[in-house]
Amino acid sequence: MSVRNNIQTLFIMSSLIMVGLMVNLQAAITVTLKQVALVDANYIKIGDIATVKDDDGTGSGINNIFIGKAPSVAETKTISKWMVRECLLSHGVDSSSLIIIGDNSIKIERVGGNKKFKNYYSSISKQMDSNTKDKSINNLIEKVAKNYIRKDIKATVLDLAQNRLTGLLNSKSVKVKVELLYLERKASKLSGFSKIAIEHSPDSLRSNTLRMTYAVYDNGNNRETSFYANFRVRILRQVVVANGFISRGSLITSEMVKLSFVEIRKGAPVCTSLDDVIGKNARMDIGVATPISGRALIIPKLVKRNQQVQVLARSGSFTIQQFAVALSAGRAGEIIKVRNTRSGKIFPAKIKDDGTLELVMFGLEKRQ
Repeated sequence: MSVRNNIQTLFIMSSLIMVGLMVNLQAAITVTLKQVALVDANYIKIGDIATVKDDDGTGSGINNIFIGKAPSVAETKTISKWMVRECLLSHGVDSSSLIIIGDNSIKIERVGGNKKFKNYYSSISKQMDSNTKDKSINNLIEKVAKNYIRKDIKATVLDLAQNRLTGLLNSKSVKVKVELLYLERKASKLSGFSKIAIEHSPDSLRSNTLRMTYAVYDNGNNRETSFYANFRVRILRQVVVANGFISRGSLITSEMVKLSFVEIRKGAPVCTSLDDVIGKNARMDIGVATPISGRALIIPKLVKRNQQVQVLARSGSFTIQQFAVALSAGRAGEIIKVRNTRSGKIFPAKIKDDGTLELVMFGLEKRQ
């Protein structure tokens, strides 16, 4: 029996050793995340935001996995480490062999043109023999370079329009977002220019679409040509929005609201200051991130029914203080009836902002 037990023990130990060897032999995939990644394409790949090493030491297959859409030109977005992990797992990467190194998030910046590539293209063009038999190489480089120049022109046009409209509005409580709708065709054929400047633009924003004319200058600062571009303009105004769901009747506190830039028409009855909202009650349910209007708010009742209140009676330079019982609830500025606690008489009184009441003299309110 002891011999049999020893054989079983040896078999179990050998199996465990083999499993350990198999685990050790399993190749690890190491993904080292960048802190900042520059992207000039419409979609983001793993290779854009990280350095990957797999079993063959290159990570070529994983580098080409798409993780999401890139931000607009001159804008940024953030991708978390968790999103990278979930993306790789969804593409069949084994979680036991996956190692992700780096910060918890990567900042993605969208660039409109690649000056480094254009400089490289320029130097290559000078070195290449003009009598080269294989013209396809020249044509390919020229085609790619023009594509980058075209992207750079679009980015420049957008930046100039954005800056011009921001200066036109000249308000910290208003932001402008510009979207390029159409760029004149000859703009995409430009090359060798020194700078582009706005030649004509509207002096006011009368609609959500507009046209700007741009002038193109050569290296000698001489005007070569011009082109136009059409834009869609979105005006974002700083208003008070709900930080979370606010139920009807709730007393609004500073934690429940915040200031945010929202696309909303000019003159809309929305609150633009936190002081206009905090301390009031919600007249209706208010959804998350919903702009808050004055119609959605009511002033809280300062006086409750059957509450003992302090009433001031003024006559010239004399002020008499007495106590009474409120016969109805009311808000600041409202007139309610109260009963004198001593005499039992009923008389009208106006509620003040501090919660005290002032006796209403006969005919005084009508004359006001």
